[in-house]
Amino acid sequence: MNKKMTAILASLLIISVLLLAACSKSSQDGNQAGETNTPATNSEATNSETTPDQSQGAPVKFSFMTQDSWDLNFPISNGLPVLEEFEKRTNVDIEWVTAAPGEQYTTLQKTRMASNIDLPCLVNLQSFTESELLNLVDQGTIIPWDDLIEKYGPNIKKNLIEGYPDLYKTMIAPDGKLYWMRSVAGGPMSFLTPVVRTDWMEKAGITKVDTTDDFHNMLKKFQEIDANGNGKKDEVFIDYQDGLLRLSESFGVKGLTSQAEGSFSLGEDGKVVNAWVTDGTKQWLAWVSQMYKEGLIDPQIFNLQPEDFVAKVNSNTMSAMQHAPYYGNYLVQGMSDAGIKGANYKGIMPLAGPDGKRSILLNPIALYGYYAITSTCKAPEAVVKYIDFIFSDEGQLILNNGVEGTDWVRKTDGTIDNSMFLEKSKSDPLYKTKTGVGHSSLLKLEINDYDGYNRLFSYLTPYGWDFDYTKKLWEDVQQYKYDPLRLSPPTPEEVKEFDSVPKDLWIYMNEMAQKFVTGKEPLDNWDAFVAKTKELGLDKATAVMQKRSDRYKSLT
Repeated sequence: MNKKMTAILASLLIISVLLLAACSKSSQDGNQAGETNTPATNSEATNSETTPDQSQGAPVKFSFMTQDSWDLNFPISNGLPVLEEFEKRTNVDIEWVTAAPGEQYTTLQKTRMASNIDLPCLVNLQSFTESELLNLVDQGTIIPWDDLIEKYGPNIKKNLIEGYPDLYKTMIAPDGKLYWMRSVAGGPMSFLTPVVRTDWMEKAGITKVDTTDDFHNMLKKFQEIDANGNGKKDEVFIDYQDGLLRLSESFGVKGLTSQAEGSFSLGEDGKVVNAWVTDGTKQWLAWVSQMYKEGLIDPQIFNLQPEDFVAKVNSNTMSAMQHAPYYGNYLVQGMSDAGIKGANYKGIMPLAGPDGKRSILLNPIALYGYYAITSTCKAPEAVVKYIDFIFSDEGQLILNNGVEGTDWVRKTDGTIDNSMFLEKSKSDPLYKTKTGVGHSSLLKLEINDYDGYNRLFSYLTPYGWDFDYTKKLWEDVQQYKYDPLRLSPPTPEEVKEFDSVPKDLWIYMNEMAQKFVTGKEPLDNWDAFVAKTKELGLDKATAVMQKRSDRYKSLT
């Protein structure tokens, strides 16, 4: 895989994590990337942590276990400038304990924490469930952040706890303490909506795609006119499974994901429901299974791997996807490098369903990762000071724009000029990756405003990035947004109750979902499917989620 294609792949993985992490607990960043064949860069931690002694002026040492860069051509161990700048600004010397994203890092987390020997000071436990995290609390393996933040984390307190109280509440354990922190990323214009091939629309004489019927007809038309000109009917909707599922929002469905146990949402009456057994999901299945039958949806939709996605896009066969609007511009850049000229993707309004209504889950802010301080850490104060700087306004500037003087300068009016970063990014598509800007392995607060997004993506202008268009689209979709289900971490009793539901329930629901889409199971059997879920214990699982929802709402 050449480096430019690797850059596109890395961008895909990072954006997918940020935008889909909030949709499903089982779609965490550690599990999304899939297996990688690149060897792990696993540097074992040693007893190198030192107690802070600021009077000596020597950097405070501690170890940090987290996943490595998505693009392993530029691992953390290479010394990424942004990460080095954070260490310099906070007078720390971090020993990085890393492995390749995906299965290798999942194995590293589980193995190291199970050993409970010589644990790193700060650990990213992104593959752990909240019940597993609570077990670590009971074992005394991880300690609360609360007192440390109170003493050493004014920016964490200001910009997370007070700035995003609704998100902070989802991190609070049943005993009222904060044992893990989560990365917060996003800002305006972070949302998933249909992204369509507009140059093909012009070729087909299509001026607007507004409804689910319009979308279906557009996909058919692209094949009828052989939009890519290769003589095959291979122009199809291509995305990961969760992208396809998000099209269900046009049928009034909320929170549908590829994992049934993560598909709980708030119903119209404010009560928790599982989205897979709602009437809207049945209507969506009828629509999407017809398109699948007609060959308008990529048949690999249920097991699509990142490298396959890139290959399909660069073979000029993708009619549409459900993704972040600006992501189409990343893809056009890669297509241009692959010799495909004139391609253009644009995000459009959420599709109106059969009843004329629209709906969209806006993800302006996404949570991912579970970062904890271990009880054997000798430098917890230094850890919190380090994270606190990243959460500060100054830390935000560095995280989003690179190193001052190298990538940007501060103007006399207090604003910044990041033209150096943009110019370097235009000439080198890998520059952002090389510098560590927005690095996904950090515990961070990465919030962009409108100007920040424009600065971040303006180098993609030659590939169709249109800030004004995307900003207006963001503003227009606000009227159709719905609130996500917010949950407090489970109590031990709730974990026990939820886990008592047979795993066969989730296996059955996940298998039936694919069968309904592909037509292997007729929708005439829908009522029998719903009845079977109840028989297997779905109501019991839903009752547990209701308790967690109620407790979240009760927090002040």
